[in-house]
Amino acid sequence: MSNNTPDITLTISSDNPAPSGYTPSGFLNYSYKYTGGNDGAGAIIGKDNDGAVNVNLTLATAVSMSISSVSFFTVDGNGNKTPYTGPELGWNPDNQQPVTSGKIKDKMDNVQDYYYSVLVSVPLVGEFTCDPPIKNET
Repeated sequence: MSNNTPDITLTISSDNPAPSGYTPSGFLNYSYKYTGGNDGAGAIIGKDNDGAVNVNLTLATAVSMSISSVSFFTVDGNGNKTPYTGPELGWNPDNQQPVTSGKIKDKMDNVQDYYYSVLVSVPLVGEFTCDPPIKNET
């Protein structure tokens, strides 16, 4: 049996206060909400050595925002983030700028918890991150 992760949608709000279910980004009034994934909230969870996971990630927004980048990291017991740049995880945008969708790939060939960080760009305003988890389980 292979791993199967539903598509993930990232929705951005600039309402103040943040709508119910949205996470404040810490940047101006922007907040975000993930839907889809294995937990309905953007998580990627799979079993190691049970096949790679390829997840479609889509940014859903009413204004001209885009995905600047997707990066990966681990978090230690103290909450410290360490960037991950190995071959286990990857991001492939579906198109050139402005990027609004792409694929996250997890080879699922080891047991490790990761996070992915989506850097969202708001033209003429700035950028902020949105961080849900990736879990590779035994």
